[in-house]
Amino acid sequence: MAWAVSNEGKVHLTLLNSIAAQSVGRLDEFDAQGLSTTAWSLATLGMRYTPLLDVLAAAAMARIDEIDGTQGLSNIVWSFARLAVENKPLFTASAAASVPRMSSLCPQALANTSWSFASILFE
Repeated sequence: MAWAVSNEGKVHLTLLNSIAAQSVGRLDEFDAQGLSTTAWSLATLGMRYTPLLDVLAAAAMARIDEIDGTQGLSNIVWSFARLAVENKPLFTASAAASVPRMSSLCPQALANTSWSFASILFE
């Protein structure tokens, strides 16, 4: 639902805040694509909802092997970088998980991943 709201280019803050608040306690019900899409939606809307981002980062790290290495993981780190959220544990886990997947990354995922790490000056 958050994806649909962000895709329309119109922001309904009451609806988005309600979706974000409900999502915090239910991320364990999201599949790997749902985690990636939620992160992307927040970034696309410029919605820095810290409680959801914190839980989203924890869920992504816990399920990092389930997240699609070709785009899902790059979308998550791109989203955090786009929102200027420097979650070092998430970026560290993403870097470790991305290295063995490099050969399978599409050009967009390579670009998103490199931009994300560069934009937060991750070492």
